[in-house]
Amino acid sequence: MKKELTNRLPVDILVLAAGRGTRMNSDINKMFKKIKGVPVLYRTLYRLNRVSCIARIIVVIREEEQADYLDMIRVYGELEKVKEIVNGGRERNDSVNSGLGFIQQNPGSEIIMTHDGARPFVTERLVERLVERVDADTIVIPVIKVNETVRKKNQDGSTCTIDRDTLFITQTPQAFKVESIGPCFLSDQQRNISKTDEAGYFENMGLAVTMVEGEKWNIKITSKEDLDWSEFLLNRYDHLRINSFDRPSL
Repeated sequence: MKKELTNRLPVDILVLAAGRGTRMNSDINKMFKKIKGVPVLYRTLYRLNRVSCIARIIVVIREEEQADYLDMIRVYGELEKVKEIVNGGRERNDSVNSGLGFIQQNPGSEIIMTHDGARPFVTERLVERLVERVDADTIVIPVIKVNETVRKKNQDGSTCTIDRDTLFITQTPQAFKVESIGPCFLSDQQRNISKTDEAGYFENMGLAVTMVEGEKWNIKITSKEDLDWSEFLLNRYDHLRINSFDRPSL
């Protein structure tokens, strides 16, 4: 008999940390930039390490930065759920394929998630919200409604307003069943396509994408201003802090 899905099923999560972060305009990978003295990537991994339903964390990082990763761990502390470091690729899809290829060859949990290493404020509540909706042949993604007026520039140079009720901002983690790895990501049909998130691979096969409510503080660090915004969030919201490192502002 097939095991019923519950929010207690274990999860394997792939943390993508191989991006170059060109918009940060920095000499070092944005993953190692610090928010209140703690690297972005470590904050992300620390929070995921404390999520009860996560069994295994696989980090995808560029080979030339693995020494920097190990130095970070030595300084800030071991994370017991980080089970493997996998070499990242030139593009996002290369890194996704590398990490999912490792999971396919070393199977563990029934549910797989992908997450941006540059989203350091992921919460257990969001992870569980995704897990509760995972089913076969679907991917579950967190989204935020667009609240501002959006305009589109046409080819002739004119602009027009788009109905914002039809628009959503997509976040990670994104969750799917382990049996989707082969057909959706590693098949000959799918392996060489490039998408900006994992939902695009499911859409390319005509499969369903399920949306759940995301979280406004689940921001992605892409610019120096995002680092400043992150400090504000840490000062404002107790539940985003890492107790071992963060102290409330006086």
